[in-house]
Amino acid sequence: MSAEEVVKCEEQYEKGRAVDSILTQVAKRRNVTPESLYEAIAWPLHKKYGHSYEAFKLSIQEPEAVFGDLTIEPETLAELKHTIARRLTPKPVKVRADIEVKCFDYQGIEAIRRALKAGEALSTEEVPIKVRLVAPPLYVMSTTSTDKAAAIDTMEKAVAAITASIESEKGDVVVKMAVSNIASKETLVLTRRSPRSSRRPTTPSSSSSWSSSRRPTWTLRATTTRTRRTCRDAASDVLQLQFYSLQGDGRRSVASEGAQ
Repeated sequence: MSAEEVVKCEEQYEKGRAVDSILTQVAKRRNVTPESLYEAIAWPLHKKYGHSYEAFKLSIQEPEAVFGDLTIEPETLAELKHTIARRLTPKPVKVRADIEVKCFDYQGIEAIRRALKAGEALSTEEVPIKVRLVAPPLYVMSTTSTDKAAAIDTMEKAVAAITASIESEKGDVVVKMAVSNIASKETLVLTRRSPRSSRRPTTPSSSSSWSSSRRPTWTLRATTTRTRRTCRDAASDVLQLQFYSLQGDGRRSVASEGAQ
């Protein structure tokens, strides 16, 4: 078996598992057997569309065209539509591109505005394009769509339209980040990290946990008090020594006068 055949078999398995999960859940909610739903729904759709999974996906947009020829109870059909919509509805994806748009000609700002408008003009109902200024000359282009391929293709065409427009005005476009899919919860904000913010703060080791920066206030006060007392005691000792030396000098002068 070749690698392509392995991929096809895996796709068929995943599709079959998804169909089985949907029909099993509907059968439990309607208190019927999964086999009865296979006979009434899955097998006829499989013959008509090549696989029941493809029919279920198409039913999200065209339910009457898919289920119109089948004999299904209204309650079961409503439950089936609800389950298919919850399981198979594609999730929206966000596509983004970062560009720098510059124009130092006389038209300057107006040329940039026209170029960005030319990119936004390619928006469609399925792929709405928005351009947001981060900081001149940096702009963020973004869109949210359930069709990832169409979103990427439309965004690439929008970048090309902006480039063509600004270059005709003697401007320039620099693509800082090419058109790509981003995470669904990521915000479309471009932050610039300064060198200082990238430095990691140093954490003190266990041996220096009682350093001066983390020493309690009462310890600092006690140390200051002891220092003041030590200074006062040293000053008192110096004064006493000077006093005694003066007394000694006076006694020696009196003794010398008496001897004369």
